[in-house]
Amino acid sequence: MMSVTRPLYKVFALLTVLYSLLALKSGAQETIRWMEPYRQQMPDETIQSWLNCEQCYNDVATSLPVYTFSLPAEFNVKSVSLADARYQALSLQELQVLKGHGEVFLPGVPEVSFQVVYDRGKPLLSLSLIPLRRNPVDGAIEKLISFDVVLQPDGQRALLEDNQQVQEYAAESVLSKGEWFRVSVNKSGLQQLTYDEL
Repeated sequence: MMSVTRPLYKVFALLTVLYSLLALKSGAQETIRWMEPYRQQMPDETIQSWLNCEQCYNDVATSLPVYTFSLPAEFNVKSVSLADARYQALSLQELQVLKGHGEVFLPGVPEVSFQVVYDRGKPLLSLSLIPLRRNPVDGAIEKLISFDVVLQPDGQRALLEDNQQVQEYAAESVLSKGEWFRVSVNKSGLQQLTYDEL
């Protein structure tokens, strides 16, 4: 007698394989370049410090760095996750800077926010994340060094269908030819410039 659960295992295994095939890596590994903490003298003469990395800005509410980057968007994305992430312990100086901003909640894996934006008619996937985590094993705060991006398509449609036209832009400005002069005026209003005055 054949078990009823056996076909269910086959279906589950098939779905797992299909799901893993649909999750696509973005290609090149992203690397975060960390720098010395940023220091600034405030109006009240105190010195404020923030963790600092390239392509990062500091969130106003939490003072944590937010790493931003973009990828070409060829299809609608349901979710984004990190793979092959490498972390490094914070230096003593970085730990002091982080403690100076009070207690912060950090998940075990950075959460990735994403949205589709358009640059000259071409879709880009704009991504951002806080490149810090609390190690789930020992509770230490670590900084993200490198990672791969895994995109989960939503299965709807490509962002740029074959029949869609992308707006073309001129290779050079019409102002790049001829002679042009910059002229300053003393008062606002309509001005007359004659050929002799040039």
